[in-house]
Amino acid sequence: MKRLLWAPCFAIALTGCGESAPPKPKMPSTDKVVGAVKDVANKAADAAKTVADEAKKKFESARETFTKEVNANMPAAEKKIAELKTKAAAATGDAKAKLEAQAKSCDEKLKTLRDKLSGLAAGTPETWDALKKAVSDAWDDLKKAME
Repeated sequence: MKRLLWAPCFAIALTGCGESAPPKPKMPSTDKVVGAVKDVANKAADAAKTVADEAKKKFESARETFTKEVNANMPAAEKKIAELKTKAAAATGDAKAKLEAQAKSCDEKLKTLRDKLSGLAAGTPETWDALKKAVSDAWDDLKKAME
């Protein structure tokens, strides 16, 4: 009789009192995970390309604007140098020598400016600051020489 009482208790213990085990979560297939990762990677690459393209456009615009500004001032500088040469031709003695030296110095500085300016065309965003400074410095040197 004792065995008969133990049998139902044992059966209840094994079945968990009517409760079933929680269902196992469904895991996505490997193909779905790989596809999702590729989608994220493609979106990140597209975003990086967009940012790089915008930076390149901004650089090219800044370079073009700066080049136009410098080129717009070239005729005035050339005119000033021509005036120095005209004054030197009309002058005599020490004044003539001084004006000729100044005109020669201005010609050299104008050539340097043109060389630096042509280097901007081959410049990259990484070299932009240094190239812009070199052109600006050359322009400043020319303006001082023309004074």
